[in-house]
Amino acid sequence: MSNPFDAKSEKGLAETNQRHRVTMSVLYELPLFRAQKGLVGHVLGGWQANGVFTFETGLPMYPLQPTEPIADGCPRCNPRPDRLANGSLPSDQRSLQRWFDTSAFKIASGHYGTSGRNILTAPGLTSLDFSLFKNIRVTEDKRFQFR
Repeated sequence: MSNPFDAKSEKGLAETNQRHRVTMSVLYELPLFRAQKGLVGHVLGGWQANGVFTFETGLPMYPLQPTEPIADGCPRCNPRPDRLANGSLPSDQRSLQRWFDTSAFKIASGHYGTSGRNILTAPGLTSLDFSLFKNIRVTEDKRFQFR
């Protein structure tokens, strides 16, 4: 809570509000040595590749200022700055070092800041988890997996 006397300033998106998340997985059996018989086929064949792709948008966030604007002793208050403009940057101007427009905010001094809760969106995530593994048959119904 930024301003304990203004509950309306706390209205905003939840911290867990993630608008989009797409997860895709793929499993591919490598054709190498699959037709080989004997020990060579048993050892070198049967490999599989697996990939899990995740694309997700960022979570809501808000700017904080380093000092409390009013020394009111509110232990759970998150001091927010004054908001002068929107604060969002066009996507072609964003970087990890400058994700939002810092000039759209100024330190609130002597009063509670005017920035709302979760007014900005943090960077999203794109990831690939890759694995290569081999199933080795030990008995008819038992397998050992090497990753």
